[in-house]
Amino acid sequence: LPSDATYALRVAPGGGPGGEDAIERVGQLSDWSNKWQGGVLVPGAGDGGGDAVYAIPCDATQVLKIHCATRRLELLGHLPVEFKKFQGAYGAADGSIWALPESARHILRIRPERMSAAPHVPAGHTEDDKSKVKGDGACDESKADDRQWHYR
Repeated sequence: LPSDATYALRVAPGGGPGGEDAIERVGQLSDWSNKWQGGVLVPGAGDGGGDAVYAIPCDATQVLKIHCATRRLELLGHLPVEFKKFQGAYGAADGSIWALPESARHILRIRPERMSAAPHVPAGHTEDDKSKVKGDGACDESKADDRQWHYR
């Protein structure tokens, strides 16, 4: 997952010429460092019913969704501008993803079935005034048209 890189890295074991491993750079992301730390594979959540990986925001203000089959990168949601928020996550049986706090005072619950694309902005540079989450982590009900984030 791209922490300091400006792209995602796709590795296909045995997918190259002569059965060698194939390595490919995917997408173009911000050059901001420490964007995402860890991720969770969600079968069937990607383009065309393919798999997707949800990368957990550390310094980034959005979740990165990597559509495995189409190699499309998508930025989702809005979180406050804070450093070292989360590191790693757990995929629960109900389909939720629980991000583990690094320096955040809260646990982040991501519900992939309710996520929608955010306006296209470089990762880590989201405008705070569009956030559904206040600086203290409480949900701003005036902007909470859906409950995809649980950040309390």
